[in-house]
Amino acid sequence: MKKVFISVILIAVVATPIYFFLLREDSNDSSAQHTNEETASLDAKDKRGSLVEFEYLDTFTKNQISRSNANFYSRAAVPQAQYSVDRYSISFNSTEDDGEPLIIKSQLFVPKMQEGTEAPLYVFGQGTTGLGDRCAPSREVPEVSNWGNYRAHMLSYASKGYIVTFPDYEGFNDRTRLHHYFNAELEGKVLLDSARATFNFFEEEDFPVAPAQSIFFAGYSQGGHAAFAVKDLASQYAPELPIKGVIGYGATTNVTAMIKENPTFAPYLFYSYSDHYGEEIVDPAELLLPELLPTLRGNTITICVGDIYKRYGYDAKRIYSPSFYDALYNDRLDDEFPTLKKVLDENNSGYLSSDIPSLILQGSTDPIVTLKSQKEFINQMCSSGNNLTYLEYAGVHHYQTRQVSFQDTLDWMENIVNGQTPKSDCGKFIN
Repeated sequence: MKKVFISVILIAVVATPIYFFLLREDSNDSSAQHTNEETASLDAKDKRGSLVEFEYLDTFTKNQISRSNANFYSRAAVPQAQYSVDRYSISFNSTEDDGEPLIIKSQLFVPKMQEGTEAPLYVFGQGTTGLGDRCAPSREVPEVSNWGNYRAHMLSYASKGYIVTFPDYEGFNDRTRLHHYFNAELEGKVLLDSARATFNFFEEEDFPVAPAQSIFFAGYSQGGHAAFAVKDLASQYAPELPIKGVIGYGATTNVTAMIKENPTFAPYLFYSYSDHYGEEIVDPAELLLPELLPTLRGNTITICVGDIYKRYGYDAKRIYSPSFYDALYNDRLDDEFPTLKKVLDENNSGYLSSDIPSLILQGSTDPIVTLKSQKEFINQMCSSGNNLTYLEYAGVHHYQTRQVSFQDTLDWMENIVNGQTPKSDCGKFIN
């Protein structure tokens, strides 16, 4: 495979305050050409989180953010913006699960704070948006199709004095591949390298504000899966990062539970897993109804989350093959689909023991991540010796979890930044 090596060149553009990092291919320098796979892997490892390019996008005033908050937090206490926010687009290097390099795109939200201020870093993973490029979260236009109104979410935290980075997952913005859905390793690496890239960004440019030695990884729904993958991966993949906590808003961490409770998303998952692991490991023809197969590829890579329910509905019997339906809902996957079950289990996140504190925020009437599956996850986390804070909101749906928990999340992070260790709630779940 031909290797592309990155040279960093800074170009000042006089007309606009935009800066770029450019790619250059070294074609004749034999010292730069690595044919040894181990050397190439080490080269990719050294570049994790390094910047490829960045550019200034726009600025949001406090008044604009407060109006955005009034819409996004319409069913909760509406936060008032303390700071205006600059937004940047960043591309950076990450790695495949086999060590091959990837380029990831992220949005960075920087509060306009007093000179010399250090602000905690908040890294966010989005919920399900789809598999194809048109469904990349950076392309969301909430006024047209609201997949989570992620820009409003990021602005609300940035305007409270957090540097916020919001990466698109692996596979987005790349015509040669699709997003590999609920792949714990790839999700975790993207979030960790996004944090690295943010620190590198501030080293390149002179800003009044800089990231403090306090990083929080957060995620909503699928993004909760990614945030807890960070907890599992961090000590090996990014031990240098000063991680202070992980946060899950209606987090989906168990992949088997996800396809039990949300069969609508199973076509995304099975097509993605088939593409990543191979049909000999995950064969959609064994798992889905025959009539869904001819359009599976086209639907899963073109239909974003706002329309996926219209295509597949909610009824598992209209999605799953009879044999898979029977094995899934009677807990016989280990016996009847052992290869698939192994892949599903390998992609669960959050179960490993870690000294990173965790915050789980859950609505009691959440139909997408049910209270039952969330408490099963909490029991397993606590049994592994994790420090976990759990907050449950009565009568709150999945779609409102982020909004009602905003102030609680800020308080939890602020206490940690101020040196406090969160009191674990595990005593309520295990004896």
